[in-house]
Amino acid sequence: MKRDRMLLVVGAVLMALGIVVAIYGYALSHAATNDQRQQLDGITVGLIGVAVSVVGGAMFLRYSIAQFLRFWLARFVYEQQAQTDRVVEAIKPPAEN
Repeated sequence: MKRDRMLLVVGAVLMALGIVVAIYGYALSHAATNDQRQQLDGITVGLIGVAVSVVGGAMFLRYSIAQFLRFWLARFVYEQQAQTDRVVEAIKPPAEN
C-alpha cells in the first residue's frame, strides 16, 4: 500500500515538474537569439517536459483509480455476500417443530 501511495505522489510531482520544464523550454526557444541551434534545443527541452508531464499524469491516474477500484471491489464483494445470504435465507425450508 505504501508503494502505491509513493507512486501516486511521484506521478503528481512528475506532472508538475514536466509543466515547469515545458515552460522553461518554451522560454528558451523564444529567447532573443538568432541561433537556430539554441531554439531547437529549447523546443527539445519543451517536448521532454511535455513527455514527463504525460507520464506523470498517467502514473497519477493509474494509481488514483486503482485505489478507488480496490475500495469499490471490496464493497461489491461484501454486498454480493449479503445478497447471497438473503437468498439462502429465503429459500431455506421452514424448521419443523
